[in-house]
Amino acid sequence: MTDPGDPKPDLPERAPARPAWLLWLIPMAVLVGIVWFVLRGDRSTEAVPDDVAIATQGPAAQ
Repeated sequence: MTDPGDPKPDLPERAPARPAWLLWLIPMAVLVGIVWFVLRGDRSTEAVPDDVAIATQGPAAQ
C-alpha cells in the first residue's frame, strides 16, 4: 500500500477518445438508405400499367 507522501507514478499517455457516435453514424445512414429504398417502391412511369394510367386521369381524358 502507498503512503500519502509517496510520489504518484507517471500515467501513460492516453489516446484521444474516439467519438462513439461516429461508429454508429455510417452504419445507421446505410440502414436508413436501404429501408428508404425498399419502402419507396418502384415509382417510375414504366412500372404503371396503361389501364391504371387511363383510369387515374378521369373521364376528361376520353
